[in-house]
Parts: sequence; C-alpha cells; structure tokens
Amino acid sequence: MEDDSSDDDSIDENEVGISSYLLRQLVRLHRDDPFVTSLTIGAGNWAVSAGNIIGKSRYLKRLTILNLWCEDLYSCLAQNRSIESIELILSGECEEYNNLDVFRILRPFFEFNSNLRHIDVTLTDLNMDLNILFNSLVSGLLKCKHLVSFRFLSSPEFAGDALEADNRAVSLFESLSGKSSLLRIAYGDFLLSTGCRAIANLLNNPACKLQRLQLNEGYIDDDGVAILCNSSIMNSTLRELDFFGNTHITASGLRTLSTVLSHPMCSLKTLAVSSNNVDDEGVTYLGDALAVNKTLSHLSIRGNTGITLDGWRGFSNCLRSPFCGLEMLNIGGCDINGTSAGAILSALVGNSNSCLQELHMPSHDRTLADTDWNLLSCLLCDKASIDRTYSSNHKLHTVDMTLRYEENLIPSDIASLLAMNANMNKSEVWRAKILKYYYSGSNLDIRPFTQMSESVLPIAIEWIGRDEAGFQLMYELVKGITHCVQSVKRTTNAGEKRKHDCD
Repeated sequence: MEDDSSDDDSIDENEVGISSYLLRQLVRLHRDDPFVTSLTIGAGNWAVSAGNIIGKSRYLKRLTILNLWCEDLYSCLAQNRSIESIELILSGECEEYNNLDVFRILRPFFEFNSNLRHIDVTLTDLNMDLNILFNSLVSGLLKCKHLVSFRFLSSPEFAGDALEADNRAVSLFESLSGKSSLLRIAYGDFLLSTGCRAIANLLNNPACKLQRLQLNEGYIDDDGVAILCNSSIMNSTLRELDFFGNTHITASGLRTLSTVLSHPMCSLKTLAVSSNNVDDEGVTYLGDALAVNKTLSHLSIRGNTGITLDGWRGFSNCLRSPFCGLEMLNIGGCDINGTSAGAILSALVGNSNSCLQELHMPSHDRTLADTDWNLLSCLLCDKASIDRTYSSNHKLHTVDMTLRYEENLIPSDIASLLAMNANMNKSEVWRAKILKYYYSGSNLDIRPFTQMSESVLPIAIEWIGRDEAGFQLMYELVKGITHCVQSVKRTTNAGEKRKHDCD
C-alpha cells in the first residue's frame, strides 16, 4: 500500500516554523483521520502544503487562521466543503502581503460550502485599502445561505474615519438581512445613526430570527439606542442585547432603554451595559424598569465606577419587587463598598419571591461590615422561627465578592448556606436548613412532633428520614414518642383501676 505521506501535498518535518503538535495534526488530517476536527494555524513557510490538506479535508469542522497572508493557502481553502466554523485574525504585520484581498479569494468557500455556519473576523492595524477588503467580505456574506453566527471586530486603526466605518456597517448589515438561519451577530466597529438604522431594518425584517445582538465599543450614542430600542420592542425573537464599551450612552439613552424593559412586549432575557459610564440617574432608570419586568433574567452593569450609594439605592427598587425576574446580576468593578453592598442586600431581605440566583460584585474595597454579613446570613436563613426559615431565600447560590487573585472572603457558615441553595430541589433545601438549625446537636427538640395527630405523624417521620441528615432526629423522635405513649398508657391504666375500685 502506498504511504499517503509521500503525496505532493504532505509536509516535510524539516520545514521551518511548524510545531511538532501541528505537524502531527496536519499529518492525521492528510490521512483523513475523522477525529481531527479542529485546527489552528499561524505564519510559516509550510502554509501552501497545509492549504492543500485543508482544502481536501472531509472531516475538519473548525479552523482558526492567525495572521496568514498566503494567496495559495486561501485558494486551497476556498475548495473546502467540510468546515462549519472559521475564525480569521488578520493584521498588517506581514507588509509583504498587505494588499491581498483574502475575502475575494474565499468567495467560493462562502458560496458553495453548505456546512458553513459560523464566521469570525478580526482585523487590526491593516495598511491597505480597507473598503476593497470589506466589500469583498460583504459579497462573501451575501453568498452564505446557512449562516448561524457572524462576529466582526476591528481596532480603531481599522475604523479610521467614523463616517466611512458607518457606511461599511450599513453594507454589512444589509448583506445579513433576510437570513432566517442567523441567530447571533457580534459587531465591534463605529456605529453612527445610519448604521444603527441598518440594524433596525434587519430586526424589522419578517425573516429575521436573531436572538443575540452584541454591539461592543461601537461609539453608539443616545440616538442610536433610541433607533435600536424601537425595533427591539417589535422583534419577538431577540433575547440578548449587549452594549459593552459604548461610553457615549448617557442617562437619556438608559431611560430610553428602560422603556423597552417596561414594555409588556419585551422579550429580552440578557442585557449588558458594562463599561458604559452609567451614573446614578441611569442605573435608577434601570431599577425602576426591572421592578415590573418579568422576562429579563441576566443583567451586567460591571465596570461602571460612576455609580454612588444613591444610585444603588435607586436601582434596588427592582430587588425589592416581587415581580422582578432577575436571576443573575453582575456589578463587579463598580467600586462596591460595604455601604453599597449593604443597601443591595437589605433590598433582598424580605423578598421571598426574589428569583436572584447569582450576585457578582467583586471589588477592591473589602470593608463589608459584620452587620452586612449578618444581613446576608439572615437573607439565606432567618433563624427566628421555623416559619421564617421556610420563607427565607432558597435560590441565591452564588455571591461573588472576590477578585480572581484574592482569597474567598465569604464566612464559612454563609458559604455553607449558599452551597445548600445550589440544590435545584428547593423543598430539600429548606428541609436541610431546618434540620441543621433546629434539630441537630444541642438544638434537638422533638416536642412539636409529639403533638402532631396520628394522620400527620407518619408523613413527618418520612420527611425526617429521607437521608442521613435526619437519621438522628428520627431515632430521637421514635424514642421520645415511645416514651410518651408508655406514659399515656400508664396514666390510662391507673385511671381505669381507680374507676374499678370505686365500682
């Protein structure tokens, strides 16, 4: 049998610039190994041979290309029909090839690869005619019939003139409009009002099924927010909206965004306004809107250092509301101190209908007072009575107050309660809390059980003895009830004897 490695498109181990791991992967790919489904390649003089292998591959699903400017490589890649996800990270570091129109060469790959679902493009520091390159990308996107997700990021050097960048955005979003399979768009470039209007037109298209829209560091202002908000209300499929790094959005834009959250037709589940210079007024608008919103479950306001105690008090209106649907709140990097954390925790105490499961508020300030820790402990398990424990918060299972490089500062007893709340069976959660704090060690008291009726007592015994946590209590209960029964029997026998003597 002829050795496949002797074919013309094989790679010589002596070629410069290739790691042994990548060499092994390419050799296996060359031999049609069905288990090699992912590949990452960078610069090297072996690119042509790698291109031949990639172009003929039948099993490769995910390909990442790191700053390769090789025409032959892309010509070979254009013949591939198996790749489902491609990521291109290109910069102007290789000046020898900086006029290569990569996306024009890849047009057959976009048009005829029916398996292509995900495209991820990052362009940085390019020294070439950007409009030609971008127009070729747009032409290629027009040919993608089954695109599910598209991500485009650029550096400020690529953006250049804001008006030109906005015009490029218009042509790109027009090429994506009408694709019923498209579920996610992530875009990181200048977006002025015209570009935002192109996105709004995409959302208004009846064929649009978009679920996630991420517009990061696009210089979107209040007018752009207003344009997008009007369309997001009418779009019934959009679930995630991300405005990360758009520092031109002011309190006015957040007030407009809050009208969307307050609208009965709002279908958003995830919202991110991280690193947006959100202030007290803006965050209060969000809190008021979320107090009546039942659909939004994930909110990120991280990285907004302009919010003071007044802002957090205003935002906490939603945390007090029994209608708020928030399950995850991320306010990390907002300079949360002990006073601010206390205001947030105080709002949660007493709201037994709270849906909040995760609270992320890591900060450099670690001045949380004992009273605040007591608030959190009371929130998770109010030990004033069994009824109060039953009505405590059994959903909050993650409270993150620790930066990555710091030790966990949460007291062990609170960490234990959070671990209990991680159990999805909430009836088991409150059972575990009641057993731990009322019927264990020196707290063991069986009197409430001995006073139960005969019809209820078997149910209580079963409830106690479901696992090892209740075995001791069940033993003490059975022993205590036996003692009570014997006492009652002796009393009854003595009474019957006195009655017999009188007769």
